[in-house]
Amino acid sequence: KAAAEAKAAEAKASAEAKAAAEAKAAAADTFASEFGCLDENVRMITTLKKCEPGINGGFSKTGQLAALIGSVIISLMAIGAWILLNPDESFNYGFNLGLAVVAIGWIGCQIDSFLGAWFENRGLLTKGGVNALSIFSGMLIMLAWLSWF
Repeated sequence: KAAAEAKAAEAKASAEAKAAAEAKAAAADTFASEFGCLDENVRMITTLKKCEPGINGGFSKTGQLAALIGSVIISLMAIGAWILLNPDESFNYGFNLGLAVVAIGWIGCQIDSFLGAWFENRGLLTKGGVNALSIFSGMLIMLAWLSWF
């Protein structure tokens, strides 16, 4: 019985982590897009050449910081949800999941920038297609993280 309960708790934690991973990629990208376009020093992520603010695939210090802040906000909410939904579980596990959410959120934002530069700028994907693929990639990275740790 204890093994079955542990397996059910692990599956629940996995579902919660996947949901947080999906949300953080979207939040990081939105923060980076909205605040990054205010920066005058924008570079294309694929070539590092200077480009116009707001272009798909552009990145800046302001945008990178905003992406990190967006990931941290989602991570704090994920840790809070972890504490509320898993009062008998280890805080360290929930905190580690939160750290993974921060890292994967930032990585998901970079993936979105690459996909935007490579595919959206060439008309091969829409903004929605790029967003869906970057969110999906964040979920896959979280699944890999969960299976590894």
